[in-house]
Amino acid sequence: MQNICPTDGAERWQAIFDGHHPNFRMMGGTTADGRRLRRGAFLRGPALHDLTEGQWRALHAERDLALIVDFRRADEVLERPNRLPEDLRQHAVALPIDSGASARLAAELRAASVSHERAALAMRAAYTDFAGLHLKHYADFLAHVARASGRSVFFHCTAGKDRTGFAAALILLALGVPREQVMADFLASADLWRPDEGLQSRVPEPARAAIFGIEAAYLDAALDELARTQGSAATFASRAMGGEQAFRAWVDQSLT
Repeated sequence: MQNICPTDGAERWQAIFDGHHPNFRMMGGTTADGRRLRRGAFLRGPALHDLTEGQWRALHAERDLALIVDFRRADEVLERPNRLPEDLRQHAVALPIDSGASARLAAELRAASVSHERAALAMRAAYTDFAGLHLKHYADFLAHVARASGRSVFFHCTAGKDRTGFAAALILLALGVPREQVMADFLASADLWRPDEGLQSRVPEPARAAIFGIEAAYLDAALDELARTQGSAATFASRAMGGEQAFRAWVDQSLT
C-alpha cells in the first residue's frame, strides 16, 4: 500500500492502493476565504471488501481512522462484507440507503426492460431522495463526523459515486467549498471507477451508462432538493451536529 500523498495545486485526488481502488481518494478543496481542507481528514471511496485485515490495519495506522461509514444496503453488505479486524469494528457505522427511488430503480433493473432515458430519470429521482427521504441518514452521518473530533473519516457505498458522492458534497459545501469544486469532485468518479463484471451483469446494457456513469444533473437534483427543504448545506450540517457552536468547532478542525 502506498503512502497517502498530499493533493497537488489542482486538487487532484490521490489513490492509495497501488491503483486497485482509484476511486478511494482523499478529499480536498479550498474555501471561498482561502482555507483548505485538512489533509487526510476525509476519505471517500467504494467498498473495500477485498482488503485484508492487515491492509485495514495499515490504513488505520496511517490515517488514524475514527469512523468508517457504510451506506450500502443490507444485501450489498451480505454479499461483499468489509473484512474489518475485530479492533476496528468499533469504528464502523452502518447507515443503509435502501428504499424509495433507489429501490424502485433496482426493481426496474430486474425487469430487464429499462431504457437509458428511464434509468437516468430514475437516477435523478434517487438523488432527490438522498436530500429528502434519506436525509435523516445523512444527518446521522454528519453527527458522527462531528464526533470524530478532527480525526480521519472514511465513508463509502458500493461504487463510491452516488450515496458517497452526495455525502462528500454535503461536507464540502458545509465547509464553504465553492460549488464548482464540489461538482468537480463529484464528477471525478466518472474516470476513477468502473463496475466489475459481476455488477455489470446485473444491469441491462441500455441502462449501464446511466447507472454506472455519473452526471452533473444527478447531484444538481439532490442539491436543489436540499436547498428547497434546508436552505443550505451549512444550515443542515449545523442542525445535524447539534447547533452552531458544535458546527463551528467542526469547521475549524476540518480546515487549515
